[in-house]
Amino acid sequence: QLQAWAPDRLDRESWLKSLEKNISYVADHNGVIVGFGDYNDDHYVDRLFTHKDYQGKGIASYILQKLEKEAVSLGHREIYTEASITAKPFFESNGFICIKEQKKQHNGQIFINYVMKKIAFS
Repeated sequence: QLQAWAPDRLDRESWLKSLEKNISYVADHNGVIVGFGDYNDDHYVDRLFTHKDYQGKGIASYILQKLEKEAVSLGHREIYTEASITAKPFFESNGFICIKEQKKQHNGQIFINYVMKKIAFS
């Protein structure tokens, strides 16, 4: 599954296109990217990631707070994400509720994930 989400060959064009339409935050430590996250016009938090060596230090929570503020500034009251099995508890601890479980296919792999929603506050 890791290979499906982080393949050896990155489709740079697809990434650049998606980044152009998203609001993105990046956390770095001494010039090394240790976390990032995106928010888009579909009220969707996407690609919230923290490097394994920096997990549990509040980086993802900080990025998520920034993305929520962006949502509120855009007039979005509800925000959504699709959380993996391992990310679901993180989103729940940050006020998201699970709407449904689903199976998704990505790069030839089938994943179980959870559509989650939160009412955003400023």
